[in-house]
Amino acid sequence: NMYFRPWSDIVGIQPNKYVLVMAQKTDLYSTGDVPTQRVNSFVKDCLRAGSVLLVMADARNPLQRPKRGELAREIGFRLSSESASKDCSVDFDPLLGKRLEGWRWTNLNSRTPAARLMSRDDYPDAEAYVSLAKVNSASGDYLGDAAAMVKLGREFGAGKVVYVSNMLSTLPPIRKKQFLENLISIIADLVK
Repeated sequence: NMYFRPWSDIVGIQPNKYVLVMAQKTDLYSTGDVPTQRVNSFVKDCLRAGSVLLVMADARNPLQRPKRGELAREIGFRLSSESASKDCSVDFDPLLGKRLEGWRWTNLNSRTPAARLMSRDDYPDAEAYVSLAKVNSASGDYLGDAAAMVKLGREFGAGKVVYVSNMLSTLPPIRKKQFLENLISIIADLVK
């Protein structure tokens, strides 16, 4: 079962293995009327207990304002300075299912800004980093990941961060459905 609740309803409950979803429509790291430090403390406790922090971006630079991502870094989320602007290819990891074929992203939709990517280099101390959707330029150069899963380790214990870039919101409907179903299945396995 999946329930979506605002921070004000969950901050203060016993930390456990949860899927914490941050799906902002802007670049702003917003915690509503709950102080950011209180939310960050709760998220860190949940990550230590084995939770998954899922960041679903609908903006180019999710959780990066204010303070250039400093608040998001406190809970283990980092983004590369690399971005995909147009005419890139996306290759999906077999973890997402064999039916999910590669895809060329042309970003012809002016409402979708260039996508900010995640990179293994942003997580040098992580216990594990898995690219779920590699992005390559038109010339074949690796740019970063439109979706990735990170087992943070260290101060975050068994916690994991899963990132999905705004570029994947433009997947064709059938592929988007397959991607999301497979991603949800992976995340459910992580919090068992």
